[in-house]
Amino acid sequence: MASLDGIEYRRAEGKDVFPLMQLYQLAAKDVMADPVLLNYRKLVNEILSPDSVWIVADNGGTLLAALSILLDKDNRLAKVSRLILHPEWSDSNLVLKQALPLLIHYLGEKGIEVVYTTTRNVSLTQQQFTMSLGFQMLGIFPNAQGADPLKLNGLTAYFFESILREHRQADHTLHPLVLPLFELVRKTCGLAPLPVAEAPAFDASAFTSLPGLEAVDASAFVAHRFERLKERRSLATFYPFHAPNALITDPAQRLEIFVKLVPEVRFAAILGERLDLPVNPAELYHEVALMLHSRGISFVEVICDAGDVMGIECMTRAGFIPCAYFPAFKRQGDMRRDYVVLARSFERVLGSSRESSSVHPQYLSFLQQYYRLDEEIHLQRLQPRV
Repeated sequence: MASLDGIEYRRAEGKDVFPLMQLYQLAAKDVMADPVLLNYRKLVNEILSPDSVWIVADNGGTLLAALSILLDKDNRLAKVSRLILHPEWSDSNLVLKQALPLLIHYLGEKGIEVVYTTTRNVSLTQQQFTMSLGFQMLGIFPNAQGADPLKLNGLTAYFFESILREHRQADHTLHPLVLPLFELVRKTCGLAPLPVAEAPAFDASAFTSLPGLEAVDASAFVAHRFERLKERRSLATFYPFHAPNALITDPAQRLEIFVKLVPEVRFAAILGERLDLPVNPAELYHEVALMLHSRGISFVEVICDAGDVMGIECMTRAGFIPCAYFPAFKRQGDMRRDYVVLARSFERVLGSSRESSSVHPQYLSFLQQYYRLDEEIHLQRLQPRV
């Protein structure tokens, strides 16, 4: 790609597998758990995969840093999934300052339209630095475990030129609980206002009783079932860079909720559903969240199309809180749709450290908004709308 200050930034090759594994072991501060960087064959496959890009900083044969990027070519989307730094490299921001612009240029030539990262993969300080390189703050994941020890995990994204202005589909109305979050992102990204819908009401008595649910832990079966349903178009889903490894269903399989579990960080993402029973979605997802919590999960995440007012209503009734607004996330034809991230956290970690001057003020704005929504949704669940 390029050489700067004696450091060569280039795509990783097969010869870099063992140096990458060594770099990871030198850089890891806690228990090493990355299944890719601890397995030779998996790492070779990742480096050679057309769905990922690995960039290394090579200083005369010694790897000082590595960036891995996942690609969703259909949606022209990229995610910075890893940043690994040699412990003796004193300026950790240098790799971002030098490598990210090169990487963005490279991805733009490959047709990528949006690049994003979260502090589950890079530190809070490093992600704050990405904002000086043109990344925009879109939200937070409060109390989700990741690279940020404060659990103030953030989401930032880089939008290539004209994407937000010319290729973002913005003809939808917003759920009123999403509006405050959208307003924060609107100011950051320079978006036009959107109209707000009234919160929809529905009669809970009109739904079928929720059957007993069970969790199926069979990752190969679940992944195969998920793909088959997608092929048959029996499953409405969009959740890039994740595949399910667990299924929540009833004994007759009239309800199927596909989930990605990451037990080591107590995280779960709800990826898709198939419903053959007219059950109350709010009751269903409230129960799903409780089941996941009983299995040690502390943070559950789901994403919804920003124009799906009823879907967002159901998820907020189930206790999920809007925490990030991602404009132009999913590609639809030549345009891109906005999405909302909603989360249910079973831990509320507060502390003076969150008010530290070292934390970018935008993170604190999103955090304050998240807890305001938390209180509002909690009060509404005590007095349900009908």
